[in-house]
Amino acid sequence: TLKEKPVSELATGPLLGQDTIRRGALSIGLSLVAVLGFMIFYYRFAGVLASFAMLTNLVLVVAVMILIKAAFTLPGLAGVVLTVGMAVDANVLIYERIREELDRHATLRMAIRNGFARATVTIIDANLTTVITGIVLYIIGSDQVKGFAVTLILGVVLSMFTAVYCSRAVFEIAEKRRWLTKIKMARIPLGGTIDFIGQSRVARALSVIVILVGLVAVVGRGRGLLDIDFTGGVSIQVVFNQDQDIEEIRTTLTARNDVFDDLAVSEVSYPGEPPRRRYVINTSSPDDNEDADEFLGKVKATLQDVFGERLVHHSMTISGGPPDDAGLTSEAPSKPDPAASSLHRGDLPPENLLAAANPSTLLPTQAAVSAAPDQPQPAPENAQGEEAPGDAEAKSRAETADQAKPPEQAKPADQAAPNGQPGEAPKGVEAVTWTVDFGENKMTYATLEQEIQAQIKPIAAGGYFEMTNPEYAKDLDPDRSHSKWTVSLYLPADQGRQVLDGVKASVEATPVFPSSNTIGGSVATDTQWRAAVALLASLFALVVYIWIRFERVMFGVAAVIALVHDVLITLGAVAISAWLAPLLGFALVDEFKISLSVLAAFLALIGYSLNDTIVVFDRIREIRGKSPYLTPHLINTSINQTLARTIITSFTTLIVVVILYALGGQGIRAFAFSLIVGVLVGTYSSIFIAAPTLLWIAQAPPPRDGQAR
Repeated sequence: TLKEKPVSELATGPLLGQDTIRRGALSIGLSLVAVLGFMIFYYRFAGVLASFAMLTNLVLVVAVMILIKAAFTLPGLAGVVLTVGMAVDANVLIYERIREELDRHATLRMAIRNGFARATVTIIDANLTTVITGIVLYIIGSDQVKGFAVTLILGVVLSMFTAVYCSRAVFEIAEKRRWLTKIKMARIPLGGTIDFIGQSRVARALSVIVILVGLVAVVGRGRGLLDIDFTGGVSIQVVFNQDQDIEEIRTTLTARNDVFDDLAVSEVSYPGEPPRRRYVINTSSPDDNEDADEFLGKVKATLQDVFGERLVHHSMTISGGPPDDAGLTSEAPSKPDPAASSLHRGDLPPENLLAAANPSTLLPTQAAVSAAPDQPQPAPENAQGEEAPGDAEAKSRAETADQAKPPEQAKPADQAAPNGQPGEAPKGVEAVTWTVDFGENKMTYATLEQEIQAQIKPIAAGGYFEMTNPEYAKDLDPDRSHSKWTVSLYLPADQGRQVLDGVKASVEATPVFPSSNTIGGSVATDTQWRAAVALLASLFALVVYIWIRFERVMFGVAAVIALVHDVLITLGAVAISAWLAPLLGFALVDEFKISLSVLAAFLALIGYSLNDTIVVFDRIREIRGKSPYLTPHLINTSINQTLARTIITSFTTLIVVVILYALGGQGIRAFAFSLIVGVLVGTYSSIFIAAPTLLWIAQAPPPRDGQAR
């Protein structure tokens, strides 16, 4: 059953949406340039093919998103950026396998064939684990996080197609036609004899220390480590008209702990806007049972009370009105563009949506009469607003419908008024048309409607009005803001001006809050439960998959130990950020919190880290053959043989997430920070934690002859 009041609500201003698109496009573009440039430099001709495959992958992801009519959310754009880095991995695995075949003096044709054949198994194993975490994320995530899961799954699946099928087809055609006679690649001078098992004790001790420090930080931050996704509360963006010091804002709001019980403040910057003027304020609700919408109103009122005129306020100018009243008219009345009206589909409501100060006074419209496009509207018989008694009801309703609808088409009766109630304009009252302009701080239909209703009730309780905007009529999006609205008031001119003056006074006393997000306590509690289930379900599913794939449970246990290690260190890094922010503010480190987007980053790093680990495990299985035993030499050999691939994949992925961290904006920074830590820790754990743990769990080989038993 739907509740009357929403338990969570997200409002995003147009400037924030435009900035998200701009930052997302910039991050994707720079990531492509950086990754493609590196691949071409390192792999030469093969790098060109990898670049072609990556671009094809990106085009296919966008095409499928359009096909399934999925919208790109901010985390969804982050998923596309991350896909750019992770799509390289399949190509790197193939090319490093081809290099090994060439080092064994295989012919070019056999090197290509064996390289693709042997790498394909590893590619499928590694990428399926990422798909598993993506599916879990889609099941438990919010709408925005689901956008990340969709793009991640699509990117990984399509990257396997472009790398394994498309690249192989081009390679084989080029080799058979003798366009390709030699493959040249750069090489990382690693030596191939590093004793990783010998260094594993030091690595384990270091990991234990880092994990303990992180857990202390987690306990130290307590509930403050969780974002409003898990605690309930408000996230709101404020804009100041002068530069403000972030510490002063924190100090001022902390003093109001009756509202800002758990406070986090971070700066936001937009192109062309002076710095230190726009901030995002997050606070948890002190009372878990408090209504989310009421708490948002309390936060807004407190911010207005504390900062007052320092906040940027809405502005509103009024023009139009009766043409013979010079005192009320500053420019000609703004009329809707006739072309816009003619573009309406028959199944959509008209652009003139009739509203009333009191919806209960609206009369049901049983019929709507359509006029020819070139036929003039009938003039009202009584300009003073007095209804002629004794008129037939049908005639009255027909005249009313003729006045209320656009001449191009009939107005559906069930869509003529707001709040889902049919209605009609009063007979005999001529509308006076005004234009209200809100400048760059635009206004939504719903907000302006509420303001007019509040002002019209004391003046004319049964007064009617229409609000028109051609752009609004095209999409009928109630949350979309517009600068200008045409308002037709069925009131005398002086009363209409009085109503709009009241709206102007109310609007200009209201600060601009470009975006806000409210989450109720029940939603937050449900999110906590779903997050815990998601992590446990992911780990369980991955253990089962690896157990089945490698036919030994020890591989799954070793992988999960490494994953828990990665999650704990990344969690600790997020917790420690509160103490690092004053020292590393220049590096954009902020007081990060665990939100749904950060949870998405945790699940993504689980998939990424396991990807690395499976590559090493696959090589261990290949070298071991049918032997039931593992030895330190076998583990070291496997890690050394896959080390070049590990470094290259980690480097390209790190390039992408660093670009996302630097340019993605405040809304995605905690997500990108978690991924940066996760990529570094995941690479480290696949070498120093997962493989040594596998050796420790595995059955030790029997002692050789001559050794003590």
